[in-house]
Amino acid sequence: MQNRGPLDGMYAGLSLARNRDVWIVGSHMPFISAKAAELREKKIEGGDAVLHSVQAGVYPLHGVYDRSCANNIWRLLESGEHPLMRLLKVIDWLVLEETVFLNEGIGPEFVSCFGTPEEYEQLLKQLSSLTRIL
Repeated sequence: MQNRGPLDGMYAGLSLARNRDVWIVGSHMPFISAKAAELREKKIEGGDAVLHSVQAGVYPLHGVYDRSCANNIWRLLESGEHPLMRLLKVIDWLVLEETVFLNEGIGPEFVSCFGTPEEYEQLLKQLSSLTRIL
């Protein structure tokens, strides 16, 4: 089977989840925040996900999803649609803006991510200068 990107991993995790709410985090995000994930209570009843908008972007790979999203992901995968952002067009999601996190004492570092070894090294340098607990 060909690699179908993050949706493959999300489908696997959500389809096997025992809990209704599932915290999904990208493997390229070294500063994840459990405290940010705890804001899942803001997920509306009947909603599919609560995602984070920090530093002028929505981060679907640091969010809390209802395990029922596995059905929508399966349909996307079966239809050949693999882009992660396509998922946001077929689920009911709420976005938490950066001010929500700042009001809770959560800095924007938790959405930092890397794509190359050089970016990873740069993030490691940033880690040593962080003063907040992530």
